Amino acid sequence: MENLNEYDRNGFIFPRSSHYVQVKPEYLIFNANLQGFAQKIAYITNLETKAKINPEDAYKQIRLL
Repeated sequence: MENLNEYDRNGFIFPRSSHYVQVKPEYLIFNANLQGFAQKIAYITNLETKAKINPEDAYKQIRLL
């Protein structure tokens, strides 16, 4: 993983799905919001997994999203 450039590293950590068909703008907005929400959840759960925050704080932060 040390040989990955910054673009590859960000693509691995923050994957984005591709759209191959023409979709409505509101679907794209929903998808972008959903991916942002998933990234926030992943960040909080990773902090809890690494014992940087306790489980109760992680739960509270997730509930506030």
